[in-house]
Amino acid sequence: MFRTHRVIAHGSVAVALLWLAGSVHAQAPENGNFHPPRHDTWQMPYAHLYGVAAEKKRALAVGYWGTVLRSEDRGASWHFTPTPTSRTLFGVAFADDDHAWAVGDHGTVLRTRDGGKTWVTVPVEAEDEFGDFGPLTSILFDVAAIGPEEVWISGDFGTLIHTDDGGVSWTRLILPEETFGDGYLADRLFNGIEFDDENNGWITGEFATGLRTMDGGETWVNREEVSGVISDIYLFDLGASGERAVAGGVGGVVLMTEDNGKVWVSKDVPTTAGLFTAALRGNRAILAGDRGEVVATRDGGRTWFQPDRPKIFNWFGGSTFGDDGLALIVGERGAILRSTDGGDSFAQVVAATPAPISAVSVPEAATKRAAGTPSEEEAH
Repeated sequence: MFRTHRVIAHGSVAVALLWLAGSVHAQAPENGNFHPPRHDTWQMPYAHLYGVAAEKKRALAVGYWGTVLRSEDRGASWHFTPTPTSRTLFGVAFADDDHAWAVGDHGTVLRTRDGGKTWVTVPVEAEDEFGDFGPLTSILFDVAAIGPEEVWISGDFGTLIHTDDGGVSWTRLILPEETFGDGYLADRLFNGIEFDDENNGWITGEFATGLRTMDGGETWVNREEVSGVISDIYLFDLGASGERAVAGGVGGVVLMTEDNGKVWVSKDVPTTAGLFTAALRGNRAILAGDRGEVVATRDGGRTWFQPDRPKIFNWFGGSTFGDDGLALIVGERGAILRSTDGGDSFAQVVAATPAPISAVSVPEAATKRAAGTPSEEEAH
């Protein structure tokens, strides 16, 4: 059966291999120091970014080839931080100002205890659906950090894992088909996961998945109804708070629930582009996706608008709200948008240039242009 993964490349849902390939454009560095036989001279100045999180003055963005960017000034400037992996990272979450987790391809889990300055790999061994115990190799799309030692992680083909001891031990939950009650596969992709606290969590994904737990993950209940769209609509990500949640999907679909996830209702938004990321705080929500599209609400979803923002056409894969009106959106080729008015308007931020990465199949020039801005060659 043909299955698609969470992401996103120029126009529609992309097959996993296209998503992981990263669509890197080839150019030789302008400084003349590029030597093809020496991988340490290859550079990727603006790696795709797929996830972002904010906590007080700190922010983290993660992406292609193990990239982590760190900010200490609410996303106004960013610094490249080395990590122990070259695996693509799709999700990141703060537990508090110092503790954060990142997840990605091939079961990759990283953690930091110093606000993102240094990272270590956390091995994940768990029971699979056949009862075999061993290293996890699933693609992990999102992470929800409840505390410094407790996280929930979601991924492909029904992957849902949990630790409450900092990753010393892991539990994998295999949800039975009866959980969903819609006739579709039980091993659907779980694209987005959110927890308000240790008891209240949400998951969204393939086949209009809208899972809800209010007992710390002991039991999960799927949505009862989807109104205004087809019942198996593909959903990429969600933002949640209290009894309310918002999710984005293919074709500009925005679904909201205000009754703890029982009924999800389609909202009329000014775009038909795929919406790959969603964030919610209070009455405000932002969703972003393909072709540089961003939609927002400031009245709990009753009305929607397109914020003022730079006219770029990169796709966006991650978004978050911070304190005091901060909102961040990240995406293709290192694009970072920053708002200080709660998402009413965004400005583009220039990201840091990562260090050279060895074994990259295609080198790209280290230039000084703004993150996500096309080169002269690409603009013509």
